[in-house]
Amino acid sequence: MVDDKEVVITYETLYDAFRKEKSRDELQQLSPKFLVEVLNYLKEKHQAFDETQGKVDLFSSAEREKLTIQLQNIRKILRELYDRREKKIVDIAINKSRTQSNIIDTSNMLLHEKSLYRDLTCLFDQSRSNVLVRISELKEPVVEAEVEQKLAVPVLDAERKTKLVKFIQATEQFVGKELELYGPFEANDEAYLPTDIANILISKGSALEAEEE
Repeated sequence: MVDDKEVVITYETLYDAFRKEKSRDELQQLSPKFLVEVLNYLKEKHQAFDETQGKVDLFSSAEREKLTIQLQNIRKILRELYDRREKKIVDIAINKSRTQSNIIDTSNMLLHEKSLYRDLTCLFDQSRSNVLVRISELKEPVVEAEVEQKLAVPVLDAERKTKLVKFIQATEQFVGKELELYGPFEANDEAYLPTDIANILISKGSALEAEEE
C-alpha cells in the first residue's frame, strides 16, 4: 500500500504513472496526495512561465518556449491518465451492477474516483431495474422522461463566461488555468477570452474591453 508521505512529482514520475496505467488492466495505485502534488507541480511550472513573461532576451524566449512545450505535454499526459482511470472505473461499476458482488476492490481509487464509482453504480442499478428487471417481470420499462426533457433543453449561459477585449500592445502566447494556450496577439487584435483572464489583461493595461457590434 502506498503510504501518506509526501510525493515528489516530476515529468518522469507523471509519465511513469501514465505508462503503468496504460500497460496494465487493473486500476493502479496512486498516493492519496497525488492530485495535490500534481497541482503544486503545475503551479511551479506556471510560475516559472510567468517569470519569463515580458523578458525579451534570447535565454528567456528559449525558456518560455521550452516551458510551453512542457505544459502541453503535461496536459496531454494528465488527460490520458485521467481518461484511462475513468474508463476502468466505469468498467468496475458496470461489473458491480451486473454481478452485485460485495467483494469489489476499490482500494486503488482516489477519493473523487470512489465518489464517481458509487454514482455510476447507482445509475447502472437504476437503469437495470427500470428496464431489464421490469421486462423480466412482464412489466413496461420505466423511461426517465424528465431526464430526456432536461437533456433536450439547451443550457442557457446566465453568466457571461467570456469577454471581448482589444489588445493595445503586442502580447506573447500565454497559458490559461486549464493549460489552454492563448495568443500571441498583436496590437489592435480582438478576441473573446475567459472573463477572469480578460480582467487581468485589462488591469495590467495590456487590453481594453471591446464593444460588440
